[in-house]
Amino acid sequence: MILNFVLCFIQSANATGQEPDLLIIKSDTFYLFSNPLETYFDFKNNRIINGIEINGTSTGCWRGYIATWKIENDSLFLIKIIREPEFGKFIVINLKEEFGKDKVFAEWYTGMLYSPRGNRLQYVHMDYASIYEKEEYYKIWNGKIKSTESKNNLLYDKSLLYPGERFLIDTLSKIIKSKLNTIILKEISDSSSCFLHVQFNKSGRIEKLSLGMPRDENTLFGKSILKAANDELNKLPSLMQVTHNCYQPPHFELWFHAYCIKYPWDKEYGCRK
Repeated sequence: MILNFVLCFIQSANATGQEPDLLIIKSDTFYLFSNPLETYFDFKNNRIINGIEINGTSTGCWRGYIATWKIENDSLFLIKIIREPEFGKFIVINLKEEFGKDKVFAEWYTGMLYSPRGNRLQYVHMDYASIYEKEEYYKIWNGKIKSTESKNNLLYDKSLLYPGERFLIDTLSKIIKSKLNTIILKEISDSSSCFLHVQFNKSGRIEKLSLGMPRDENTLFGKSILKAANDELNKLPSLMQVTHNCYQPPHFELWFHAYCIKYPWDKEYGCRK
């Protein structure tokens, strides 16, 4: 099956999340978690285009470029290559010099393309391992699409809590801030801050709430944050089910700063509502 193409843990030297290529279909642009240009470099037996050697300049883009692809008439085309910025400068590669045209049929590519869809549910700090709501797969033979397959990773249920990490971090933070005692806040120093660890279990319920540093347990601010979290977050419904085999129960930190809770409008200080 096509969906067996992506494994949870692939032996790889790239332990950092990577900047993806882009895929255009009609008027929409999606991330592409595959790199068909690598096959072209293998065919050439070098990574040189127009006299420019394409090698990585950062751990976040090991291949050294971002390519834009287009699916049109069941064919895959290369339409742009941007050299990863070095010394703050982007270089747009002239495709015509290398290929003789600005829109290049990727006849050299046979393999699988994987393109995520929807919102990111969980960030994984390794290659293209982050988990999204949906996945789209394209089986390519000599640049032509032979078959496609879709996969949904989220069982949507509006009575349950959306499991996207960014959503959870923003929502849980706002709930806790809104429930802090305003009278007690006046007694807390503006410079007070703390981290709150939030751990969900496999059933989608909050399993553990704890302060990031032991010393915070003895401060008025830390105690107030932890009390508000325990009082309010355990009332929340469980998370919607994520069916991806590699999905792990969310575990993240929330950061709180007393000044920004008191004066959330002060954007110059770095606060945001």
